[in-house]
Amino acid sequence: PRPDVYLALGILNERGMERKADVDAAAKMYEKAALLGQHQAPFRLGILLGAKGEEFHRASCGWLRIALDYASAEEKGVALRILQASALTEDELKAEETRLRGEIKSHIARARAKGVDLSP
Repeated sequence: PRPDVYLALGILNERGMERKADVDAAAKMYEKAALLGQHQAPFRLGILLGAKGEEFHRASCGWLRIALDYASAEEKGVALRILQASALTEDELKAEETRLRGEIKSHIARARAKGVDLSP
């Protein structure tokens, strides 16, 4: 599916199908959407991972840094407050952001090679 489909599936899972939210499924769909370049997914994924617990903190912050490129003013404010409160150093944040951007480029290249439509 296209990146916007993964985003929509993530939203459905986060809100809960049949009144039960599936946070893990939502995170997986947001990650697929984000890795395929969907611009709304990094913010949603960063927030969701942050809510899942401390073991997801580094990834959460990495996605929030990427989200700053595309987020609304309100989302940027939220992301910046979370990043400023993070115990990670600037070097650690930059390293995680760089790692995730590399994954995004790799996933996009593979999807294009398979003929996946990545248009918004």
